[in-house]
Amino acid sequence: MKLFLCCKVNMILRPSGKRSFPAWIKSREFWDSTFEERYKKRRDNWKNLPLKVILMPHSHVDPGWLKTFDRYYEDSVKHILNNMIDKLDAYKDLTFIWTEISFFSKWWKDLHPRKRKLVKKFVREARLEFTSGSWVMTDEATTHFYSMLDQIIEGHQWLKSNIGVTPKSSWSIDTFGHGPVAPYLMRSSGLNNTVTQRMHYTWKQWLAAKQADDFIWRQTWDSHGDSDILCHNFPFDIYSIKHSCGPHPNICVNYDFRKIRGEFTEYGMKAEPVDKMNIKEKAEILLEEYGRSASLFQHNVVLVPIGDDFRYDKAEEWDQQYINYKQLADYINKNRDVYNTDISFGTLSDYFSSVRSRQKSFTTIQGDFFVYSDIFTDGIPAYWSGYFTTRPYWKAMTREVEANLRAVEILYSFASQRARQTGSHFWSRILDKEYTSLSSARQNLGLFQHHDAITGTSKENVMLDYGQKLLTSLKITDNVLNIAASSLLSREGQFIDLTSDIERQSFGDSPVRIRVNEQGRKARVLLYNSDPHFREEVIKVKTSSPYVLVKDPTGTVITHQINPVWTLVNDNAHSEHGELFYSKNNFEVVFIANLDPLSLALYEVIGQAESSNTAIATVYKNGKLDNRNVPFDQQKVKEGDIQLENNKMKVRFDGRSGLMRSITLKSTGRTTECQLVFGAYQSTQFRSGSYLFKPDVSTDKPYIDILNDQKKEIIIVTGPVQSEVTVLYGSLLIISFVVYHKPGSILESGVHIEHFLDISGKYRETEVFMRFLTDIQNYKQKSDNPVFFADINGFQIIERKKHAQAGIEGNYYPITSAAYIEDSSRRFTVLVSRAHGSTGFYKGGVEVMLDRRMMYDDGRGMGEGVVDNKNTLSKFWIVLEDKVQTKDEIPKLSLLSHRLSNALLYPTKLFLVEDGEVAHKRLNLITKPLPCDVNMVNLKTLADEYEVPSQEALLVLHKIGYSCNIESVIDKCAVNNNETFYSSTEFNGIYVSEILKTSLSGLHDNELIKSFDKVQVPPMELRAYKLRY
Repeated sequence: MKLFLCCKVNMILRPSGKRSFPAWIKSREFWDSTFEERYKKRRDNWKNLPLKVILMPHSHVDPGWLKTFDRYYEDSVKHILNNMIDKLDAYKDLTFIWTEISFFSKWWKDLHPRKRKLVKKFVREARLEFTSGSWVMTDEATTHFYSMLDQIIEGHQWLKSNIGVTPKSSWSIDTFGHGPVAPYLMRSSGLNNTVTQRMHYTWKQWLAAKQADDFIWRQTWDSHGDSDILCHNFPFDIYSIKHSCGPHPNICVNYDFRKIRGEFTEYGMKAEPVDKMNIKEKAEILLEEYGRSASLFQHNVVLVPIGDDFRYDKAEEWDQQYINYKQLADYINKNRDVYNTDISFGTLSDYFSSVRSRQKSFTTIQGDFFVYSDIFTDGIPAYWSGYFTTRPYWKAMTREVEANLRAVEILYSFASQRARQTGSHFWSRILDKEYTSLSSARQNLGLFQHHDAITGTSKENVMLDYGQKLLTSLKITDNVLNIAASSLLSREGQFIDLTSDIERQSFGDSPVRIRVNEQGRKARVLLYNSDPHFREEVIKVKTSSPYVLVKDPTGTVITHQINPVWTLVNDNAHSEHGELFYSKNNFEVVFIANLDPLSLALYEVIGQAESSNTAIATVYKNGKLDNRNVPFDQQKVKEGDIQLENNKMKVRFDGRSGLMRSITLKSTGRTTECQLVFGAYQSTQFRSGSYLFKPDVSTDKPYIDILNDQKKEIIIVTGPVQSEVTVLYGSLLIISFVVYHKPGSILESGVHIEHFLDISGKYRETEVFMRFLTDIQNYKQKSDNPVFFADINGFQIIERKKHAQAGIEGNYYPITSAAYIEDSSRRFTVLVSRAHGSTGFYKGGVEVMLDRRMMYDDGRGMGEGVVDNKNTLSKFWIVLEDKVQTKDEIPKLSLLSHRLSNALLYPTKLFLVEDGEVAHKRLNLITKPLPCDVNMVNLKTLADEYEVPSQEALLVLHKIGYSCNIESVIDKCAVNNNETFYSSTEFNGIYVSEILKTSLSGLHDNELIKSFDKVQVPPMELRAYKLRY
């Protein structure tokens, strides 16, 4: 049985417009007479198919949520792990699982060698199992697959180096919905099984009814099952003991035996210890619940997690849970002929081994399980689609760190190996010393992928702690990048003083560009392209003079443009509206750099005499013109609509709002309406918060025109490199639309958008979105429900169909890189630089949530609203493309969109050369580009057993799938089948002695590859290779 599934709501929309729910929702339990009858029939057959129960103690430890990572460690986690050693040593049949290596590695550092030996002993005895083995239990909606994989690699490599173990099963029981990318990464890292928990309540009921809570999860492109992973979904609400033994929480709560002096809990008051007088009754009641759970599966095996958040921090609980469950298990096993049940402590491996021994075929499912919805509150559906957007400043910063980390990993690998192979002890010592810092940056990024971090669902002080760690990682990666680049470009024993062109003094600040040169001086700008393809990058630098020219590495003067840098002047201290004026001392130089694959290139910005003929932009304003002596030609904006154009398109803007209205492709002359609207939903108090999204539908208007009361100023800047429309809406929004001028470049094929949005201050219960309304007919003729397509973790695209019954909150989906709509002849794509919520709820529309501010908590545990909003920069590409065919294929981006998205996610790194001699004005790290459909995800130097850089690096490659239905503006890839490198491709200046195919996290080595020519990666897939030097 094979199903393609996306989580939808089983509701009926009545003619009155009211939603009707299944009758069982009010009780918040799907268990009904049909399930009970099936259980009773199964129970009568236990003699032929005995019930097998695996009791699995666990503790769910969030690396930050209500407390910071370090506070949780000191208050709880170290006590849990210390108790674990004592109790596993004392109780020889007790088991335990552990997931978060971020905590475990911190504890391990200070652990006595004798206790380390005990840990390894428990692992050998299969009583302690590491599940997932990743740095954190990552979120599966707002993360990009680069960071998801990187924190898996960090955790797996640590486990292998320190404990000598490789994980077998993944444990993902607290992420807020589940996508297919996480299980794919785990399967490709050598794990065979995975566990999920939080699914839409109707999915819970459906899987239970089909006895399909153990299923094969397969990728959409996989026709052979190579990516298959066996998934166990817990059939009930959450992972606490109260919700785990069976369908009736009021019964299960009586089997949580924790009783700690001073704690007042439901289970502490209700659960009575097992004794001789009650053991028979308690055992039989519990068996009834276990039997009900097992009846939801074909194999009659039930996995029972015994734990909850930060459990077992007290030694007493270990004794209480073990002694009581041990008595129950011994009693049941002693009466096996009566109960036909085998019950014991075990781990995930024990469960999956039992399942596979009893059941050989499983339902196969493709797709994802978003959007998650619970019915915890009065049996009313609550959609967890708010966190897709919550705290966008953090979501943007993690992508900056990700881009920096990827760039430095690659450059560091080249620099350190070149230093070693050329015998440069000077640079080897320096680079080896920086490896610890690089590891720290990785771990900070990995920590933030935690499902209560990147989601924005932790308390404000915890989010600040995460933010400061991210800022530290930005500074670390900038520093290591500078050192690695200096080592590659300088002469032996000499330094090049490099610095980043961006300054951010403290967390929460907006990035500020550093000025590069004083008048009359020559400024050197070093560009690092970490993309293994040729790239045309738009470079912006700040100068003190408008009279400059730009030279490329060959000394050729290239086309550039001088733009104004604006200063907001506010004459009224009580007004939030100001006037924009030119900065007198700062100017923006814009040019397009042609960069080789994986290369460093030195450009020069040279001051000229004032009379020199430079490409100074023309400026049009609808506000007050600057009457000072400025170098720009100033004109008033004429009435009517505004149009920007280049060789490939014309873009029209509304003359009143300054926002985009339409795009005309010159290749066909066809105009596509794409009106941009900004608005805001009013949040429903207590039902829309950090996790949940619930707009207030009781108001007269579906949304607020948030720009309506803002003072508006429109500025147009045109020149030889780019034309730009910028609109200032008071202190709320500054948005810029740019079209580029470079014949034959992919940069001319889209509209680049950047905006700063700041809803801090007076706004409350406000959820701001931007919506593109087009005339694309993205719905089937027989249906009024539009279809849109959204990426999942930047790795694949999933089709999303509107389900009106779920409301807009149930039709919001996560995007991390792209969303698009299409009809038979056109495709309209929005590329994003960070995670957002997005929907195609309206015909011809693509809506992207930008920021959310709620004063109240939504009742899902955090206990706070979200009011720490910051002025946040967001970046987008808008791409309109013609379709050349409508061949049925799995959803994929076009090759053009892939390339523009890569440039958005992994921009060229810019350094300012402060001092020192640059020995190479251009340095290529690879002899040939990779084919256009192959991306270098990473090239990271692995650590040896002493946590210093080894002689191995892990190369991860991705052969992207791209749509054949879109007319390509990029030459087709000139390789056949699964070939991944052009013939005779090599790394410049580095000798690779062996190429070894391995699993994604580098733990399972396979075949030896003779050369890069022999590396093969199938379309859509990721592959990893160990390079040995």
